[in-house]
Amino acid sequence: MKADVGEAERCCGPACSRGVRADGLCATHYQQQRRGCALRPIGGNGPRVRLPGVLVSPACAAALEKTGPTTYAAVRAVLEWWAAPRTKGK
Repeated sequence: MKADVGEAERCCGPACSRGVRADGLCATHYQQQRRGCALRPIGGNGPRVRLPGVLVSPACAAALEKTGPTTYAAVRAVLEWWAAPRTKGK
């Protein structure tokens, strides 16, 4: 059975309560530090709304509802755009 992580063994990264890996940080915050990045909350991209098979931000979901295309059509348009060959600099 795994023991509970004590207060002294919790990550000192922003808004984090994970266990410590090294240097007082959890594995994710430790990797951020090793890369020279500013420590940021884990999963700080905000809430997501699940559409059939796709996670989008609430703002994106609201925009899709306003514009009226079906979820499938909107996702297909984005994927087609993403997969299309692009020239450099455009």
